[in-house]
Amino acid sequence: MKTTAPMKTTAVIVPALAAATLLALVGCAAPAPAPAPAPAEPSNVSPAEPSTPATTPLSIPCDDLVQSSILSALSPELAPTTDFTPLLGSHAATIAAQGGTTCSWTSSDGTQSLVVAVAKPDSTDEVIKNLNSGSQPTDAYGTGDVTGYFNADGDAEVIAGPYWISAVSTLFTSAASAQPVILSVQQAVPSA
Repeated sequence: MKTTAPMKTTAVIVPALAAATLLALVGCAAPAPAPAPAPAEPSNVSPAEPSTPATTPLSIPCDDLVQSSILSALSPELAPTTDFTPLLGSHAATIAAQGGTTCSWTSSDGTQSLVVAVAKPDSTDEVIKNLNSGSQPTDAYGTGDVTGYFNADGDAEVIAGPYWISAVSTLFTSAASAQPVILSVQQAVPSA
């Protein structure tokens, strides 16, 4: 005996299942791609400013930056460091990268050191922003167009007119102890 009922059920289930699968697949289809944006018009906006400001190259002999009498008063043990390369990440390294002058003196036993660097950035605003963090303002290096900072690590940083002066020494215990070196550099740079 033949039974036709199960076939009718199967005949109804298969098309329903196919329709449900088709609906599920339609929901998974990728959306139509968005139209491509029109080409941008050329802009006169310049790219963002670099983190290292541009500078005017500055080359001053180390003997002119810090006079021998200043060095002797700081420590008679200090002698010029040959083939000096500033420490990566230091203010002196930044100044060297900007085309400034960097100088170093150390004692023969290596316990005393002085690093002096000077640059003429096109703008001192970014330098001042960076110096404001971690250093204390001081007027030990002058007033007017002179902005000075000193920290407990013996780091004296000064903006004097258009110049950025950096002096770091194991011998600097206060802003006042760095003053003769800073003033010597201020006298050595060309008039603004």
